[in-house]
This record gives sequence, structure tokens and C-alpha cells, in this order.
Amino acid sequence: MDAATLAPDAPLPDDVATLQAMVRELLTELQKVRAENAELKAKLDAALKHRFGRRSERRTPPPVPAAPKPNGT
Repeated sequence: MDAATLAPDAPLPDDVATLQAMVRELLTELQKVRAENAELKAKLDAALKHRFGRRSERRTPPPVPAAPKPNGT
């Protein structure tokens, strides 16, 4: 019996060895999914940092007003 293809409402086997094998299979699959999730999260974080990081918020400073010229009369 394969744990991945077993329907959620299907009855479980009574054999302890089969149940242990199913649990091991599910733990292996869970480890793979968690690793993939961490990888995707890292990629998403990098993309968000690239898109919305500090450099994206740079603004040009406001123009400095020219100093008034002294009246030469």
C-alpha cells in the first residue's frame, strides 16, 4: 500500500510493519516538500528584495534653490 496514493478516508492496514513503512514514506515526502518550500521561499525573498529593496526607494534629492544674487547698484 502506497501512502501517497491512499485516499484520506480509506481504511488503514492493520499490519504494523506496513503502517511503519507508510509513516517513513510520508516523513521522507514531508522532508522533500519542506526543502522545496525553503528553496522557493529563498527565491521569493531574493526576488522581493531585488524588486522592492533599498535601491528601488532611492529618490533624487530636491533641487537646491539658487542663492539670490546681490544687488550691484
